[in-house]
Amino acid sequence: MKRFLLALLSSFALAVPAFAIVGGPWDGNIPGNPNPVNPSDVNGTYQGTIKGKNLAGVMRFSSTDSGQVIISSTTTRVDWAPDRLHYTTVDVVTTKTLSATGFATFFFEGKSGQATLDTAIDLGGRKLAGVINGAASRSLPVTLERPFDGFQWTLTDNAYFNGAFSAKFSSWASNSFSGKGSLVVTKFDYIGFWQDLVLNPATANPRDHIVTFQPMTIKVKGVKTSDSLAAFTPPDFTASLPVINP
Repeated sequence: MKRFLLALLSSFALAVPAFAIVGGPWDGNIPGNPNPVNPSDVNGTYQGTIKGKNLAGVMRFSSTDSGQVIISSTTTRVDWAPDRLHYTTVDVVTTKTLSATGFATFFFEGKSGQATLDTAIDLGGRKLAGVINGAASRSLPVTLERPFDGFQWTLTDNAYFNGAFSAKFSSWASNSFSGKGSLVVTKFDYIGFWQDLVLNPATANPRDHIVTFQPMTIKVKGVKTSDSLAAFTPPDFTASLPVINP
């Protein structure tokens, strides 16, 4: 019996190093990850998730300002030459580098939106912190009407938010992190507007119901995926409040 146990333990000792090749400290705990991750190097790319009430999204950020965000629209350039009597117009798309270290894409109340992230990472202290700024369009333009006099407004139903989060890294080798934060959301309050119409049918105005709500708790979770700083180009991004016309 003793010989059998000794042989069994010896086989485990030989098998462990082989299995440690995948899931070890140099692959970000992602089986088969082709990008080795050095747990002592803060530089790199990080990915994770954001969750909150009626909010779910994914985020990507780096340890330096390496992102490109498209913030300008198409312009027109006119070319000409002495031997030509006509003009040639060429569409030119320009970009501007922002200080944001990352971005997020998310669903909020059933609609998609984007956000920018600015993060600070302290790998030695096993902590990170970030601020987030974003917006989502909750619906197509909506027509609001005051039945008393038939006056109408057009609502561009955006939801704007900003906030912050902090997280802690787990064991040194894993480079995974998790934490919490909060977002302050500004959006149009439909319920408040309908109640106002009942109480003040002649004077209710939807502009009085663009409301900043109590902070919403969010949870973040993620992992360092690479030591490289890959530049990112998220979709066109405009963080705007609800707009009511006229």
